[in-house]
Amino acid sequence: MSDDRYDYNAHRAHLSGSDSGQNSAEGINYHLDVQLQKDWPGLDPDPKKQKFDVQKMRQAADRIDGLISGLTGGGSGTPQAIQQHGSPSFGPDTWAAASYLKTASQEMASTVGKYSQDLITNLQAASQAIRTAADGYDGTEHANVQSGQNQQASLDNTSQPSSID
Repeated sequence: MSDDRYDYNAHRAHLSGSDSGQNSAEGINYHLDVQLQKDWPGLDPDPKKQKFDVQKMRQAADRIDGLISGLTGGGSGTPQAIQQHGSPSFGPDTWAAASYLKTASQEMASTVGKYSQDLITNLQAASQAIRTAADGYDGTEHANVQSGQNQQASLDNTSQPSSID
């Protein structure tokens, strides 16, 4: 077995037991951004070996669009529905615990709805970026093929003797 196991303790969140208001992602200094390790493969690809499959890029964008459709297609899983239905009754309003649970539920639903909307926005941006890159690579490849054909045609025309009558 290899010794290169992931060290979860280096990224473990430590919650405050005395002030639960400090237990947000920002409060515990827990970063939500993914940070790849410096030696992660493929971060520094050799530009001479890069090949872009435009069809696969477009398929990836289509798949992302399908995920977006699932998140925005209606029903109880949309960000708006989560925010609207996040406050069920936990008992009579005169019971303090029910009131606290309702408030906490509303805040959680609002947070989940916000992060869901952020996810949708980021997925839309990723899909568009992939499509734009695919179009660019497709255009470049087409230009390269056309240039090669033009050069070949030019060589073919210069190698044939011309006749003067």
